[in-house]
Amino acid sequence: MLTTANIGSNEHDTMAYDANCGSTSSENRSADMEFPSDWTATKLAKKLSKILRHNDSARVTFVAKFSSSGGPYGMLGAKYRFNLIRLISVETISQKSDKRAARFRVGIHIGAGKGFTHENLVNGLLAQHRRQYV
Repeated sequence: MLTTANIGSNEHDTMAYDANCGSTSSENRSADMEFPSDWTATKLAKKLSKILRHNDSARVTFVAKFSSSGGPYGMLGAKYRFNLIRLISVETISQKSDKRAARFRVGIHIGAGKGFTHENLVNGLLAQHRRQYV
C-alpha cells in the first residue's frame, strides 16, 4: 500500500497517524509502524531516524504492508500495523503544528495499557488510499 501519514514515536512505539482523524474512546484507530532491520540504509531513512530520535514527527509518504488482523501490535496494543517497505518522502513537522503527536508522546505516561487509544489515525489513511487508488 502506498500512503502518506504523520509518523511519531516515544520510548515504546513508533506510530502512523493522520492529523484529521483520531481514535475515540469507543474506536481504536491506532497503527503501529514496524521497520525492517536494515531500514536506516537510505538517505530518507536516516533523515526519518534523526527526526524520531529528536522526538519530532514527520510527514512521510511510504510503501508498506498493512495488517489489520493478528494484533494488537507493539507495546501499546495498536489495532493495525504498517510494515515499512520503502520510503518515498520525509518532511519534518513542527511540534507546534502537530498537537496530536504531542498528545501521543504524553499519553504514554497517563494511560498506556490494554484499551489505550492514541491519536493514530488509520481510517483517515485508508480513506485517502481509497480516494487515490480506487
